[in-house]
Amino acid sequence: MLNASNLYLSFGDRVILNDVSLSLLPKERLALVGQNGVGKSSLLRLLAGESPDGGKIEKAKGVVVAILNQVPNLDENLSVLETVRLGMAEHLAAIAEHQRLCEALGQNPDAHPEIVTKIDQLAEFIEHKGGFDTDYLVETVLSRLGIAAKEQTIKTLSGGERRRVDLARILLMAPDIYLLDEPTNHLDVKAIQFLVEIFTKSTSAVLFVSHDRAFVDEMATKIVELDKGKLYVHEPPFANYLENKLIRELIEERSLHRRERLMVGELAWLRAGTPARTTKQNARIDRAYELMDQITKDSEAQRKKQLQMATARVKRLGNTILELENVGAAIGDRILFRNFSLKVGAGQRYGILGPNGVGKTTLLSMLAGKNKPSFGHIKFGKNTHVIEFDQHREKLDPNATLKETLADHGDYVYIDEQKIHIASYLERYLFSGGDANRKVSGLSGGEQNRLMLAKLFRHQANCLLLDEPTNDLDVSSLAVLEEIVLDYDGVVFVVSHDRSFLDHVCTHIIAFEPTNLDTKESRIEVYNGNYSDYREQKARESAPTQEIKKTVQPQRERTRVKKRTFKEEQELTTISSLIENLEKERTELHNLLSNSDIFRDAKAAQEKVERLKIVEDEIERLYARWQELEEIGSN
Repeated sequence: MLNASNLYLSFGDRVILNDVSLSLLPKERLALVGQNGVGKSSLLRLLAGESPDGGKIEKAKGVVVAILNQVPNLDENLSVLETVRLGMAEHLAAIAEHQRLCEALGQNPDAHPEIVTKIDQLAEFIEHKGGFDTDYLVETVLSRLGIAAKEQTIKTLSGGERRRVDLARILLMAPDIYLLDEPTNHLDVKAIQFLVEIFTKSTSAVLFVSHDRAFVDEMATKIVELDKGKLYVHEPPFANYLENKLIRELIEERSLHRRERLMVGELAWLRAGTPARTTKQNARIDRAYELMDQITKDSEAQRKKQLQMATARVKRLGNTILELENVGAAIGDRILFRNFSLKVGAGQRYGILGPNGVGKTTLLSMLAGKNKPSFGHIKFGKNTHVIEFDQHREKLDPNATLKETLADHGDYVYIDEQKIHIASYLERYLFSGGDANRKVSGLSGGEQNRLMLAKLFRHQANCLLLDEPTNDLDVSSLAVLEEIVLDYDGVVFVVSHDRSFLDHVCTHIIAFEPTNLDTKESRIEVYNGNYSDYREQKARESAPTQEIKKTVQPQRERTRVKKRTFKEEQELTTISSLIENLEKERTELHNLLSNSDIFRDAKAAQEKVERLKIVEDEIERLYARWQELEEIGSN
């Protein structure tokens, strides 16, 4: 359907893509992952039609490509309904032509057979696009994405609402290739499940950027990693990508930076599973340290970045941080929720769940003291100080530099009484010290979110409000945020649809549960535990007679650490070069197979395909053997 070969792209001296090749085939769903700012969005835009600095992109005749950008480009004067119907122009035109030809055939039954053939072709195309009942199709997509205000103009919508409208437009277009940049941003859990249903049943190709680990696991047939201008292909699940990336970087550098330590922790957590989270993360910590202890660190001069998150000390905690008594909210005559009571203590971390529009952000704004409750009241402690994360990044000046955003006193950032140079502070949030004079407008979405976190945690507070903080964050940044939240001594409220993040950090779940479909009023319930615990409790409620058994993983028996033999030491030293040579061959084979000319010689093409399979299997075997030897221990 689409072949990109030998793509090259640079911004000034910075190389974004270096000899990148990629093919998209029907029914493929490729998750594009990588650190913030590596060029994932740029690659999507090239595949959508922008010109690279080098290489070529070939698209099969008639193939329709649609892209969901991080910032939608919509006509602000059109209504929601008019906007989404723009994506159906080809669909609606086919229905009109089908009707015209059917009427012509009815008037002249002996019409030329070509008309009958054309009618059949149009009918097949219309069914592929979703059928003849376009009103039902539009209503279904808008409803499942939580879009209610169909007659509102685009200019009246928030950033998140515009994203959902743009996503609806693309879904209704039903293109042959979907290019989606963080499609789950601003979606609730039910809307995310709707996307999974659509794409797993579709015959279209999908290339999507996402750091939502659960979504990647449910969706992806392959995981494609962009790193330092190169592409690396991994088999799902997300944990496999993390492990492969870690092993590759260890082989390349034989050192373990803090960025990789965070990744090791993430891998260990994913492997530990839900039962481990009930034992204060012992399995996660044990696994992380087992891996760390096996690796020799390079000298400090070789460390390009050292991630050290510094936050202001939590303001002294009083006996009461927050207390809600019969709190409720209403917009005009519509009641969102009422009779919500909660007494909040230090160290509690609440995940807030519910469909879009039920009042989650409204609750956060009341906790921030920006809006008063419509019913009941909120008692703030004498020493309570609240800070909040802005999901729309409206508190960032796009024309300001990073230095101007963070350093109120020249070249230094002050955290409590600590004075930190702006270059050092930026490095702690995975920026380069030389990024101080970069404009905010030049940052990727994930980089802007990291900047928001860097700005947020300069201040003392004992109540932290996070509204969709994981949007656009890469795996390292997510791990950073998780560490901050887990180590936070105050109370945390977080609205997020990232199920893995909620599993990692939450001690309680606040769930908005609709009780009246006509008025759309919700009841708020509080559940102990993380997201998985919440799901399990809901399963018990829906099937009270069915016994739900927890699976307990047997504790792994610790074995005495062995040492490698001389022969194994020799084998270990050769594996690195073997993998490097095979990965070069794999890249060459991918480049060859991305060129349609090779398939003119069917025998030669088949030989290349078979060789690629052999090479990929051998790379996987060598990676596994390398890790096995590392785990044995060194002499």
